[in-house]
Amino acid sequence: METALAEVRSAAEGGRRQRAAEALLLQLLTPFLKGEVAHALAHHERTHLNRDDLLQEALLRAQKLWKGFTPGWAGLGRTLYPAYVKKAVRQHLGNVLEDGKLIGPTHWGRKLAARARKRMKREPTVTYEEALKTEGADHATTLGLTLGATRADEREAELLADERDEEQAEERRTLELGSAAVAALRRLPQRERLAVAVPLGLSRVRLSDAELARRLKCSLPELLAARERGLATLRAGMSRSLES
Repeated sequence: METALAEVRSAAEGGRRQRAAEALLLQLLTPFLKGEVAHALAHHERTHLNRDDLLQEALLRAQKLWKGFTPGWAGLGRTLYPAYVKKAVRQHLGNVLEDGKLIGPTHWGRKLAARARKRMKREPTVTYEEALKTEGADHATTLGLTLGATRADEREAELLADERDEEQAEERRTLELGSAAVAALRRLPQRERLAVAVPLGLSRVRLSDAELARRLKCSLPELLAARERGLATLRAGMSRSLES
């Protein structure tokens, strides 16, 4: 964790190396973030947000927290960064859940909902929303009663948030692929790893191909061959991640 913090702090702002280090930090923090999501769901009122929604919120909140943290406070071999992140994420998730909680209907709203249900029994083809509107509910009241404690279950609320869920799923997938790419790069042999990482700006080393070949004690064709092997291995790893 401390090594990843040092890496992300020393990289150029917004560069590929910094983004790769951020992805690795998030990968290391994910078990702690999942714990905070479980804590939030257990200690807050019912909400239409699901576990995946909250994990995405936690990941986005944790992504840049390294900027306000100074590594090395805990001494050699230890780190306070997870505790620092958990505190910030717990507060953030509390605010998110407070904004997203389901609000119980008023006495007038419960009466309106009861009349709408009676209408649905009399007219089986009428939906709940249509019955509410027929009984005089405006758009805001209809939405509130649809999501409210009188009727909505988690599945119904999720259906109303499908578009947002798809966007968040794509963001999660991007983060997962970034973490997978960083992990796969680190598993490559040294020559292949540096042959791929240096020209992409994912290493602290700044060398031309000729300089890198001399440093690795190989010829330029051998360096280029190592790069091809490394890229082929990474492509295969990314293909497996996409298939899974």
